[in-house]
Amino acid sequence: MNGYGFNVKRWFQRGVVPPLAPGQPFDKTSPVVVLGGGPCGLTSAVMLARRGYSNISVIEKLPEPAPCDDAAHWNDYRDGQGDRFYNIGINGRGQKTLKKLGLMDLVDEYAFEVAGRIDWSPETPAESPKETIFTGKSYKTKCIQRDRLVSCLLRSIRTNSTLDAAISVQHGLDCVGVTWDSESSFGNESQEGDTNGVILELQPSS
Repeated sequence: MNGYGFNVKRWFQRGVVPPLAPGQPFDKTSPVVVLGGGPCGLTSAVMLARRGYSNISVIEKLPEPAPCDDAAHWNDYRDGQGDRFYNIGINGRGQKTLKKLGLMDLVDEYAFEVAGRIDWSPETPAESPKETIFTGKSYKTKCIQRDRLVSCLLRSIRTNSTLDAAISVQHGLDCVGVTWDSESSFGNESQEGDTNGVILELQPSS
């Protein structure tokens, strides 16, 4: 088990993040860590980078997914381990957010529109599931494999020089603990070799 230390400007005292003093700027070059490199984690990292944060680390315990354009991999309904792909739907607000962050174009290439849904339940015979057609919506829901969406977001980050410089994504690492440095106090500069703030305990995923 290794300690992964980050010196931060926003110090932690007993696990509580104190508020910034009025007029005190936040140093956007200070390290920021996002735990979880799924759709939400990567989108959050991009949002931070768009707001000027330039030292963002994303930690993800799962291995990196296949390239989003690997048709042989994604056209099968099962992944390499024999499990079904988990598909997710992106609603209007999700599409609007991805567009605003400049991430939707690549997702659009591999997502497909759905006009409704089919539900099976104990009260519904398997041969005649309940069908619901969406009407009255101003958008079409986009559906894509969850891991393929991750792959699209990773490619969008790596092919954008600004995002690629600001965001580092590490796969295959599991965060097994967080240590708060209770000796640090808000507003004190760290000394050389000091790890005031928060230390993440990371280990390779099993």
